[in-house]
Amino acid sequence: MNEHLLIEATELDEFLRTSTHPLLVDVTTVESYVKHHIPGAIFFDYKLLVSGIAPSPGTLPEIANLAQSLAAAGINKQKTIIAYDDEGGGKASRLLWTLDILGFEKIFLINGGLHAWAQAGLGLESNPNAAQATEVELLQYDLNKVADKDFILNNLESNEIVIWDARSSEEYSGLKPRAARNGHIPGAVNLNWLDTIDRQNGLRYLPKTELVNLLNSKGITADKTIITHCQTHHRSAHSAILLKYLGYEKVKAYPGSWSEWGNADDTPIEQ
Repeated sequence: MNEHLLIEATELDEFLRTSTHPLLVDVTTVESYVKHHIPGAIFFDYKLLVSGIAPSPGTLPEIANLAQSLAAAGINKQKTIIAYDDEGGGKASRLLWTLDILGFEKIFLINGGLHAWAQAGLGLESNPNAAQATEVELLQYDLNKVADKDFILNNLESNEIVIWDARSSEEYSGLKPRAARNGHIPGAVNLNWLDTIDRQNGLRYLPKTELVNLLNSKGITADKTIITHCQTHHRSAHSAILLKYLGYEKVKAYPGSWSEWGNADDTPIEQ
């Protein structure tokens, strides 16, 4: 398999037939999963990856609760975890980003997810697969990979940091309100996460060279610490995993995202 996080559907199909079976994790919806999923995949509810607490529901859940949820799904550090969804990788990336900050090393994203799998003509099934629960692991978040509101406030003037706002241009400009106050974090650059995937090619990542050129054109460069955010760190989890795939090492994600920043009364905003 590709050692850099991404795996193609056809590559996975071959891997499943020739190697020790990895744990396939479907992060779609219950409705989608019971309709069709990759053979052998278990379902994992996206809601377990976030706190769900207003006004910033995308913040990290309590570590003890998350550890229980992962163990119940049979997700542990000894296994190779391969995740996918049906939307271009946002939900699956939130799972993988969470596992990454927990210290998991054997994590992979199916490039294009369910769309790419079906496009390749590979089989699907509808019978659910029961998760094989494992013992609860002692887990800890690596907060060096996480940015919070205070960290951003304290570094707004830094030339060593670039903030990647992965929302739509309408959200970025404040034309599409989704919080008490709308616009963007001062100095943040807008690159819609959808512009990093090929909607004509099974929702796969754009080619690596194209991605790097696109990021460079926005000033999102490997020499800087890159902070990704969106509304609830769903879309920007995709951005964070994409940067990991590209080999960018100085990456932080802001789980509070705009739902926290735009609903706070002590944060500066540009439009």
